[in-house]
Amino acid sequence: CFSCFGLPQLYATNTGDASISVFDLNNQNRKVKDIDVGTSVDEIVLDSKSGGLYIRNRLGGSAVFFYDPVNKYLSTIRNENTAGSQGIGMWPTQTIYDDGNLYVLSHYAGRIDVVNALTHKINGSVLLKLSYKPRTDGISTMVMDRTRRIIYAAFPELGEIAVADAT
Repeated sequence: CFSCFGLPQLYATNTGDASISVFDLNNQNRKVKDIDVGTSVDEIVLDSKSGGLYIRNRLGGSAVFFYDPVNKYLSTIRNENTAGSQGIGMWPTQTIYDDGNLYVLSHYAGRIDVVNALTHKINGSVLLKLSYKPRTDGISTMVMDRTRRIIYAAFPELGEIAVADAT
């Protein structure tokens, strides 16, 4: 994950010690600091508008967090554990930030939840289209074609790709 604010920085996950290392790429890749987030880190995605970090953790609570670097505050995006069906689906496997929204692929819910980056509330869910209804726990990764506003999600165990409309 790279900073978009003029300072080229690299954010690296440290799953074992529940932190994110920040490296200054202008200064011989020197580590600037570690951000202690208190949870295992599986993936980080930069919010290019606010400078905040979305942190995906699927092992210790199946959660997505938002880290505000200015206030050094970590908050939890509502998930099925905290908000029932009004939260993001269980076991998030990948996130994509695009145009003010965070797309969260849920392994067990078999859907992509759309989180508003300003409010951190769920705007809705994107349905995956396949010719049949497979086991949802086979979804593992997704990619977005930003030009056509299409998301492709992979079911590697089935050798299938699902297509979703991201508009």
